[in-house]
Amino acid sequence: MSGIKAARTLHKKGFTNLKIIEGSDRIGGRMKESSLGGYTVENGALWIYGRGTNPVWKLAQKFNISNKRDDSDKLAGL
Repeated sequence: MSGIKAARTLHKKGFTNLKIIEGSDRIGGRMKESSLGGYTVENGALWIYGRGTNPVWKLAQKFNISNKRDDSDKLAGL
């Protein structure tokens, strides 16, 4: 998602020669699914960075998705 969003933002600013490079041998970033006890479970993307400014955080709030606040945003500058 972040690579696509960055490319979209750059394209809107007039950049046209863009290449999105994946960090691993599969697409999906931190999101991944696996099987556990016959069920498909989601791994990764377990927290939302940039609370308050991240559109994913706003969607979580809008749809009342269970979440817990922590102080990880304060550690971003370390």
